Amino acid sequence: MNQHLIDPSLHTANPVNPPLRLDELTAARGFAACFVVLYHVDAYAQGFLSRWFPPLHYGPLAVDFFFVLSGFVLTHVYRDAWRNGSYRHASFMLKRFARVWPLHIATLLGVAALILVGTRLGLVPDWQPSVTSFLLNVTMLHATGLASELAWNQPSWSISAEWCAYLAFPLFLLAVDRLPSLLARLIAAALLFVICALVASQVLHEDLMEMTIHIGVLRIIPSFFAGVVLRYWLDQTSTPDARDTGLLSMLLLATLAAALNAAWLGAANAVFWPIIIVTILLLAHRGKSAKAGLMRAKPLLWLGDISYALYLVHAPVLMLAFGVGGKLLHLTTPAALAMLGLIAFAVAIAIAHLAHVLIERPAQRLIVGLAKPKQQTAAA
Repeated sequence: MNQHLIDPSLHTANPVNPPLRLDELTAARGFAACFVVLYHVDAYAQGFLSRWFPPLHYGPLAVDFFFVLSGFVLTHVYRDAWRNGSYRHASFMLKRFARVWPLHIATLLGVAALILVGTRLGLVPDWQPSVTSFLLNVTMLHATGLASELAWNQPSWSISAEWCAYLAFPLFLLAVDRLPSLLARLIAAALLFVICALVASQVLHEDLMEMTIHIGVLRIIPSFFAGVVLRYWLDQTSTPDARDTGLLSMLLLATLAAALNAAWLGAANAVFWPIIIVTILLLAHRGKSAKAGLMRAKPLLWLGDISYALYLVHAPVLMLAFGVGGKLLHLTTPAALAMLGLIAFAVAIAIAHLAHVLIERPAQRLIVGLAKPKQQTAAA
């Protein structure tokens, strides 16, 4: 889950000439994070929300949206440095570590504190808190198949998958660079998805787009690769004029309608993978337009900026709300649990904003800032 491209000094290889901001993608990331939160609220509320809105069953697919978007944004930021020879993988990894680890470790410790207190009160989770799984979470390796179960801050398995994709980022760039044409790259992305899906179903006996802790890193491979391909594709599209902008908006609405229709019909998860790819391409192309639209509204950009924090803090907030609040209030009906969950959702957004401002951004600047003198000394 990548941050709004607003501070080039923290993200780009060339802060003097930062890449084009694509605000539509930032706003879309906020919607995707909210979709994940509502999915988990619905799970606690015994499916009350999805009875009225069946597409909510597909909430976990927002993670695949994040995976494609991650490959796209990182290529958007670093590809020029890769091509001109100034890309340094160690520097890249340091910035990614500064981006994802501090808030991940803060929420992990928060969940550990909840488990410790809850255990003393007789409230135990439905998974086994172990030192091994905790250490795997700390090192962001818990989606590699080493962890035995989905534990601690459960949504963070995708952060582990992202971390593994970061480690292999040069390989993704190299592979896409070597392919001779856009068509070849698109075919390669489709084949990679098919291969990973077959490995998941035939070897691991799972749906690729439902994999989490059990080698969930496999799930990110085709999506991250597709994101890299999409960024290359964007170069071959022209800057939209006023007429193109209107057409793009219509296409985005049509894509959303197609996704909702497929969800209402109970389509297979794989049906949504190309829809995700088309959506991100359309949003990126719309982002090249100088004409502002709804997706550039400040509240939506703010929601996109705090989306990583919202994704990580919502699980412990819901654990506390339903594990303690639900029991103290003796809430048992799905409707009452859903109301509690929606209140917890609002609380999670407020806490996410505080976490973004007080932990995520300061820690990121601190780590990158501490590394700069060493990098400058090495360069000298």
